[in-house]
Amino acid sequence: MFGLELSPNFNLPYLARTASEFWNRWHITLSRWLRDYVYFPTSRALLRRDPRAGNIPNILIPPLITMLVSGLWHGTGLTFVLWGGMHGLYLVGERLLALRWPPDRRACSRAGGAGCRSR
Repeated sequence: MFGLELSPNFNLPYLARTASEFWNRWHITLSRWLRDYVYFPTSRALLRRDPRAGNIPNILIPPLITMLVSGLWHGTGLTFVLWGGMHGLYLVGERLLALRWPPDRRACSRAGGAGCRSR
């Protein structure tokens, strides 16, 4: 309307197959900011302390902290913090399941990559 080009902010999040895919489709601009300024720095700091490939704290802590910050962004009430913690635990659970039972790559290619992450 005023010559401004806005980034897309939602991409059918309720059609996502996993919690990670949901958050990649939901509130895209906020998710990118959280990824760039919370998730990546937390992950890098943990990698500096222990650069091994199987660094479990680096797999679990960054998504939990990122979602707690997201909850605080929505409000400072206890319910918002609990909401962020709950969604952080969803992402942690998904990562733990993926460590135990990696997604089948053939099934991912048949589904067009939906719900599958590249490693």
